Amino acid sequence: MIRSRHNILIGIFLLCLLISCKPGVPRHVIQPADMEKLLYDYHVGQAMSQDLTDDREYNQELYKLAVLKKHHVSEAEFDSSLVYYMRHTEQLHAIYKKLSERLNKEALALGASASEVNRYTLSNTGDTANIWTGETVATLIPYAPYNKISFVMPADTAFRKGDKFLLGVSSRFLYQDGSKDAVLQLAVRFANDSVSAKTIHMASNNNYNVEIDDRDTLGIKEIRGFILLTKDKNASETTLKLLLLDNIHLVRFHKDIKSSPADPAEGNPNDPRAPRNSPVPPAPLPGKPLPQPNPSQLQHPTHPDRPLSVKEAGTSIEKSRAR
Repeated sequence: MIRSRHNILIGIFLLCLLISCKPGVPRHVIQPADMEKLLYDYHVGQAMSQDLTDDREYNQELYKLAVLKKHHVSEAEFDSSLVYYMRHTEQLHAIYKKLSERLNKEALALGASASEVNRYTLSNTGDTANIWTGETVATLIPYAPYNKISFVMPADTAFRKGDKFLLGVSSRFLYQDGSKDAVLQLAVRFANDSVSAKTIHMASNNNYNVEIDDRDTLGIKEIRGFILLTKDKNASETTLKLLLLDNIHLVRFHKDIKSSPADPAEGNPNDPRAPRNSPVPPAPLPGKPLPQPNPSQLQHPTHPDRPLSVKEAGTSIEKSRAR
């Protein structure tokens, strides 16, 4: 009994030792929860500065200092913390993931994440639908594997020949230095295994989209795409470089078929459904051709030298048939 209690105590001691030895964020570094709050306010401040037309660089620095003052953090502490997190990308990614979740919830609460897509009058069962199934908000940093999001979507029964697809996103760069560049690509594999792809570069805070349509009505086999944040080799390795993606959507448009099937009555004057805006000629009897007018029927009864009009000729022919 005593030995059993002794073993339990040893086990508890070893467990506490393992927990205490687990590597964590150093005390001089801004802790993850505080860093998340700071980066959120930093993002809001930078977004506000982008809306000002006068001296943006000055306004960006002004908002940055205001955020640091709010969180009681000096520039040196902020910069040294960024150096640490940039060297520990897994911890940085965990912060950015929580930041993205917070931004996503607030965007949904404000109705902002769907504002751009709603202009297509979406209907999941109609001719236009947002078929994006991933997160609508994401955060990228220029270090693999956290610098890219991608997707593969096999075609299903809702896809039709002639469909068009639009991949769109809103970008927000938070950079302390270096060039901003991200790649947005959409690729469609058709039923005959041919591939159509379109790629654009994103370098500013804006709305971007790429479109591909099945012009030859081949049918769709698969859709692929990605968003990649590239790395500036000449920029510092320890400064803030963050790309916030919002309102990610993939919209499918069914082809608008305006032409209707041919009317079976069209071209058949004997069909009762045929339009009656013009006289319908009588159908000939089987084996008996229509009687042909003789020259006397085409002469005017009182003025032989004057030819009959079309109306008078028709009346003369009808009288001849009645006899």
